[in-house]
Amino acid sequence: MAILIWITLAARRKRKILNSESLIPLYSYILKRLKRYKIKKDPSVTEREFAESQDGQLKEILLPLTEEVYDEFYGGVKKKGFEKNTIYYNFEEYLKKKENKFKYYLKKWF
Repeated sequence: MAILIWITLAARRKRKILNSESLIPLYSYILKRLKRYKIKKDPSVTEREFAESQDGQLKEILLPLTEEVYDEFYGGVKKKGFEKNTIYYNFEEYLKKKENKFKYYLKKWF
């Protein structure tokens, strides 16, 4: 029963992130998920430097998102046409390829 409640709460968080007008919750979610895979942003580097230092597919996901988060956070500009769903699902596919499905779901929900 507790597992079903936990999964339901995770689904709500996902919906909240994807339905938000801001990109910052999505970026925060991605950073949190990366920590579970031992990929941490060093406080001494900028978000852009962190994104540029990643491998190919993760870099392709993080760089455009980081640029948009910069525009939103520092410039107050929110772009409505940015595909949060695409970024989210590409990121999740990247993580699925990184480990087997059991470990992926374990790290996602717990």
